[in-house]
Amino acid sequence: MEKTVRKYTRLYQRAIRRRKLYDVPGKTRAYRDKLTELYASELYRQHSACRSVNPPRVYAIIAMILSLQSAGVEQAEIEAMVEETFCKAQKHIRRRTKLLDLYPGAWRIVRKRKIAAHKKHAGDGSMVFDSFEADDECVTYQVHRCMYVEMFAAYGIREYSRIFCRMERAADGFLPNHVWFVPYSELLTGDCCRVELARIPRAPLTKMDKIRLIIIGWFILTIILMLFGTHSKVMEVIGWLSMAGWAVFLLVKMRCPCCGVPIRMLTDYCPYCGNEIDDD
Repeated sequence: MEKTVRKYTRLYQRAIRRRKLYDVPGKTRAYRDKLTELYASELYRQHSACRSVNPPRVYAIIAMILSLQSAGVEQAEIEAMVEETFCKAQKHIRRRTKLLDLYPGAWRIVRKRKIAAHKKHAGDGSMVFDSFEADDECVTYQVHRCMYVEMFAAYGIREYSRIFCRMERAADGFLPNHVWFVPYSELLTGDCCRVELARIPRAPLTKMDKIRLIIIGWFILTIILMLFGTHSKVMEVIGWLSMAGWAVFLLVKMRCPCCGVPIRMLTDYCPYCGNEIDDD
């Protein structure tokens, strides 16, 4: 575990430097010693069986909270530091999720991901489900035992487990076009955590939406031709012609039917008069 301890110690050191706390070397040593102690404990040995919740990472967060508490840092500041330090790794997931929100079949992917997560958590006992239902329109589950909460509660910091609730909520909340996240209750304030993920019905594609999809496909094809067309003269010529077509498309403007001012193509509203542009 020495390599893992060094990894999380570096993260902790950067965090306290960013916050300009005093005695950085001393606080860093205290954190390293605390994390080493936690990894060697009997509790960690028991919790490490629940691999789906990533116990080394959870214990690194617990060690950070305990160390900052010992240094006299307030709870709000501690939560902000933990999320800033450990949730940065989630940024690439959030970027992918935002891209996923553009995909028409995003709900099916979210549904499969939740089903897979349920199997993992139920399989290693990290979460005990009262119910789990998944159909074409929604995913609903209720949990009465969560290992995140139990790990934090074992060290007297149960209230900090809400950090993981916020992380899950943030991941699902980045699909505003496809998923409606509804938390009915949570273990911190009740005897169970009940959550519903509902599919947002998509309106039928308009003529303008279809044109936009064609334009996106055209753009992707142009990029592919420009990157890989150098091996073939024909593909290279097609790529340059496609690029020229893009230049013309970006330069050409249409007139607003209401105010007559030239505006960009494929615009829903005129930026000058606010008139809605009809698909036709």
